[in-house]
Amino acid sequence: MARRRGRRIQRCLQSHAQRGPGLPYSVLGVSLMHRQQVMKLSVIAMPLLCISLFSHCELEDVQDVRQGIIKSWAQHLIVPGFQDFADRAQQLLVATESFCTAIDLANLEASQNTWRDTRAAYKRLEVFAFGPHKEFPGRYGPAIDTWPAREEDILELLNGTKEISTSLITNGGATKRGLPALEWFLFASPDTLLSETVSNPRRCEILLAIGEDLSLSAQGLAERWSTGEGSFLNELTDPETAQGMYANSKESFAEIVNRMWFTFENIQRDKLGRPLGNESNGSPQPDNLESRFSQNAIEDIRNNLSMISELFEATDERQGLVSHPRMMERTDLIASFRNQVNKTMQSLDDIDQPLSEAVLENPDSVRKVIDNFGELQTLVQVDFMSTLALTLSFNDADGD
Repeated sequence: MARRRGRRIQRCLQSHAQRGPGLPYSVLGVSLMHRQQVMKLSVIAMPLLCISLFSHCELEDVQDVRQGIIKSWAQHLIVPGFQDFADRAQQLLVATESFCTAIDLANLEASQNTWRDTRAAYKRLEVFAFGPHKEFPGRYGPAIDTWPAREEDILELLNGTKEISTSLITNGGATKRGLPALEWFLFASPDTLLSETVSNPRRCEILLAIGEDLSLSAQGLAERWSTGEGSFLNELTDPETAQGMYANSKESFAEIVNRMWFTFENIQRDKLGRPLGNESNGSPQPDNLESRFSQNAIEDIRNNLSMISELFEATDERQGLVSHPRMMERTDLIASFRNQVNKTMQSLDDIDQPLSEAVLENPDSVRKVIDNFGELQTLVQVDFMSTLALTLSFNDADGD
């Protein structure tokens, strides 16, 4: 580790030494004398010069490391992840078109499976719920995933008389859009779903309009997270050049690491604690569950955690948090996080019933998951942030 740092500093010092004769030096904003004059520096001043050069080189090196990790994440996880979600949203639209052409159990199950695949792709991306997810233009998050599904709003649309179109869905409010609304049409009231879809053509009209709207939102989100000119991704990977919401790569790097513990906190509070009754005097509220009609809530949480685990780890092709020199020095912290991820995944696996039943019948199993995510949150919020010398942010979750 020390040898690697020494080589990097040596290269940095060499780059300063390669300045042409007569050119002034500048270390940390302080103009130095010409090369000939530098040789005349006093014995007392020379150590200060060396310290400044070493500090400057270390600063440049850490900045390069952070930016390299972010760019690796972008290439291998972020861009492919958002494009995968867009592709799956289009596949979901095709599947629902087939279902509405021939309304039968086989086509329904195919649509349900495609919905689950699309949901998984999106839930993996939840740690990136910033930028285009929340900010205009776009603000795609509420359009794609305002949960839990508001059944009363969907029924109002279904029982209404307005002509159904994609624009009606787009402009009709977040509670009638996105994956939760599609979930209701594909999973709610399973005993009568097929017969009601056959007898009420309006169901398929709405289903297809929501699917088209979702596909458009997913594609728009993928474009904002692409490498194209003016994309949000460029603000994240090249903040100094893009001149967007981040001043430098330390800020953009901190954004992602902060979002890791935000996600863990949101899981504890919103996805588990609220349905368990933590905000209702201990009275369970299973209707507040994410993906409650599809019974997909536990799988949603697994997918949240899987992406964060991938951001942490490195492979032969991809860098991760473990690639940062300061993390490399903390083998204890790396081992603790890996162990806690495994414990958390196991506690999710130990819930052998839908989460809607577990909050009523086996609340201790849910509390165990909450505790495990609390440990993960502490590791990131306290240990990662201090080890990486990053600034803590406030969790801006708004329930999307």
